[in-house]
This record gives sequence, C-alpha cells and structure tokens, in this order.
Amino acid sequence: MNPKNGIGLSLAWLVVASILPIIAFSGGMAWMFIDRQKTAVEHELADTTRALMVAVDRQLDSEITAMRVIASGYRSDKNDLTFFRRRARDVMAEHPTWLDVVLIETDSHTIVEGALPIPSPPPVSSAPEAIDEVVATGRPVIVGAFRRGKIINRPMILLMVPVKQEVVVRYVLTVVLDQTAVSGIFTDQNLPPGWTCAVVDSHMRLAGRSRNPEQFVGLPATPFAG
Repeated sequence: MNPKNGIGLSLAWLVVASILPIIAFSGGMAWMFIDRQKTAVEHELADTTRALMVAVDRQLDSEITAMRVIASGYRSDKNDLTFFRRRARDVMAEHPTWLDVVLIETDSHTIVEGALPIPSPPPVSSAPEAIDEVVATGRPVIVGAFRRGKIINRPMILLMVPVKQEVVVRYVLTVVLDQTAVSGIFTDQNLPPGWTCAVVDSHMRLAGRSRNPEQFVGLPATPFAG
C-alpha cells in the first residue's frame, strides 16, 4: 500500500439521508423539476466527495511526514530506546490527535517501546500483516481503523513507517491516531443538514464519520446507517 496513491484510506462513499422528501408528482414539468433537483444533488455530492478526499489525503500525508522525521532521527544503530521514548513524548505533545507512538520489533511483532508505558509482558501488535508489508516494501502503510488497541482502549487509526538501519528495516514506528483526526475533517466542510458522511478503510471498517464517530469508528461499514 502506497500512501501517495489514495493515501491508504478510501473515501468509499458519502452516506446521504433525508436530503429531499419523497413526493409523488404527476405531469412532465413536475418530473423535470425532480430530475433537475436530482442532478443538483448529485453534483453537490460529487463536489463534496472530492473536497473530503483531498482533505483526508492532506491530513494523513501530514501525519506520515511527521512520523518520517521521528523515524529518521531515531538512532537505531545504537538501539537507543530511551532516546526514542523521550522523543516520542515530546512529539506527542505537539500532535494532540496522537494517542501513542510505539516501536514494533519486525520479527516478533512485539511492541518494545512507546511514549506510554508498555504492559508486561509486552503485547504483540494488532496488525502483523501491515508490519510485514512495511518491512517488505520499506514504505509507510496506513493500516486502518480499530475499535481499540493493545494499549489504547478507544477507537483509533494506525499508521506505520519503517525505521531503517542503512537499508534494513530495524523497527516499525507506529502512531496510534485518534479518530477525531479524520472525523473532525467533516466539521470543516459545512455539510448540509441530514447528510451522514463516512471514511472507510481498505478493510471496509469505518475510519471516520460525521455523526457519532466514537460509536462507529472501527466497526464494519454499513451503508445508510443512521
């Protein structure tokens, strides 16, 4: 998965409810009016979809860029986990939607260090396939949405980038992103009343929602859910 191609989260649909009343008309002029109204709504829907896709791409690209900076600054050749912990905490203070920043061991998929305390014994990541993809490609991966993680017990989105020692991926750096980083984008779009908009990840789980996101993010997407 290449974050530059669709940024890894697909804006699969805009769920639209209660936009126009369903009214039975008769006569050619009435049907023409309905057709024009339908066309106008379709154009507005397409424009909103494009705007949301751009906004989501921009937001996630910004998060990945910040993660690359952390990964490049980590001294993996010295295996300095203390340095990482301090740096992760400092960066989290600058990114209010970051719930945690962790390093994951590539072979065992074990979380070995993070900004927040690691449970004992250290847990295994919830996304082993994504870790393997980062290791194999050497590129960032936007994993998708989860209801909860091994350390954070709330809806989240996982982002991963490689931490390299020369050309070898030594660790996978993972940011646990609060769902508000994506769901909050809808607030800036001035959506019409009655519209429900959702961002769906590559696993068809809700990664953002314009209404009640805390109840739905991480769950399987269901079109036209209220």
